[in-house]
Amino acid sequence: MKFRTEIDIAPLGVKIGYGNRILALGSCFAEHIARRLAEARFRIVTNPTGILFNPLSIAAALRSYADETPVQHSELDFDGELWFHYGFHGSLSAASPDEALAAMNAARKAGAEALRRAGADVIVINASPDGYNINKNAGSTHPEQLQAMVKATDAVMGVAFDGDADRCLAVDEDGNMINGDQIMGILARAKQREGKLNHDTLVVTVMSNLGLKLALKDMGIKTVETAVGDRYVLEEMLKGDYSLGGEQSGHVINREFATTGDGTLTALTLCNEVVKSGKSLKELAADFPQLPQTLINVPNVDKKAASTNKRIQDAVAREEELLGDTGRVLLRPSGTEPLVRVMAEAATQAYADEVCTRLAKIVAEELAL
Repeated sequence: MKFRTEIDIAPLGVKIGYGNRILALGSCFAEHIARRLAEARFRIVTNPTGILFNPLSIAAALRSYADETPVQHSELDFDGELWFHYGFHGSLSAASPDEALAAMNAARKAGAEALRRAGADVIVINASPDGYNINKNAGSTHPEQLQAMVKATDAVMGVAFDGDADRCLAVDEDGNMINGDQIMGILARAKQREGKLNHDTLVVTVMSNLGLKLALKDMGIKTVETAVGDRYVLEEMLKGDYSLGGEQSGHVINREFATTGDGTLTALTLCNEVVKSGKSLKELAADFPQLPQTLINVPNVDKKAASTNKRIQDAVAREEELLGDTGRVLLRPSGTEPLVRVMAEAATQAYADEVCTRLAKIVAEELAL
């Protein structure tokens, strides 16, 4: 009889050596491990702002180190004896607010320096919300500033989130956008390599680029398609016991860690693969080329008739026959408007434009309200 739980832990993909600088954050367990590493002469900094007991506190500490924003008097609380801050350990509290601020800002500065020396030099932009400026010229819907910043600072890569950070898009070192399809491809291959891609299958929606599916097929990875929407992706993942799925928009569900889209998690797992592979994000994404895609919204039409109108269906069949294995077409009624979305993918942008324009014209003529 065993009176313990045995867990097999896979070796860390990135080896820690004496040439590394380490930042340890967490509970007293992290402190004990850090002390052992320090005794072995590793260069390590432990909990600059005090012991942290939960992931949210650790994430907040990391953000504060990256931002290097000084603690302000308005952030402090007073319990009748000491001035304190909920984001710092009680050992940094003090009888006067000035003493507390000095200790806390010194600790935060030490954390920022340790983070830099550990190899994670993080530049944060557009992270000062006022309740009205969510995604205003920023985030995954407006990545232009991020692209410019990555190039201007010679950054290895950049990541952009949407308003609630459940979606993540990336930018390579040259400022090129890396969309959700390419991110899913990179993560699917990584999971397959580690034996964690259940049934060697990635769940995608009908909007995912054919280029992704063709690249994955060559790697021995199957794809399962669902309707557009993360709820349909998750339903299929649960039904088939799949471990990874998502959308072209950057909404990725990684069931190894979560059951919903998490942009921060996606960014971290993508960064992890860049480090473990020893390749740049640009090199990894190049293995998942995207076919040129054109999308035209046809408004003020009887969207329900799109799937039954004979002329439209004949036109779709004709275009599909001409495209063969080099492209595809998709007609998708809007869920909220009298509108049909016409999408075409082809070997060249010009041909995709031609196909999409021809089909959109027929949809407008046949289904006009």
